[in-house]
Amino acid sequence: MGISYQLVAPEDLQAILALGEAVNEEFVIPLLSSHGQEAMRNARNADISQVTNTEIYRSVKAVKNGVVVGYIAWRQSNYIAQLYVSSQYQNQGIGRALIAEMQKLSGASIIEL
Repeated sequence: MGISYQLVAPEDLQAILALGEAVNEEFVIPLLSSHGQEAMRNARNADISQVTNTEIYRSVKAVKNGVVVGYIAWRQSNYIAQLYVSSQYQNQGIGRALIAEMQKLSGASIIEL
């Protein structure tokens, strides 16, 4: 079964939080000081917990076999605030496909990070 791309729904929040935490813990947290690690964890959880708030973000998830393996969240039509892909599924074009979905839904020709 391939990967499908769908709008994120409120019931996806726990899977999204777990994915963001896993990716950050693997790739970002080890690079930070202990103070930086704490600050990043606090900021990440606060930010990701808003991903289903449609007044702030629009977001799309990548799903394989019923599991969220990636997602993108953007605001202001073209500002990517969050982009996570599970380490098991990186280097398979999922991030690129999520960006393409974002561009299609937002109509953005220029993307900001």
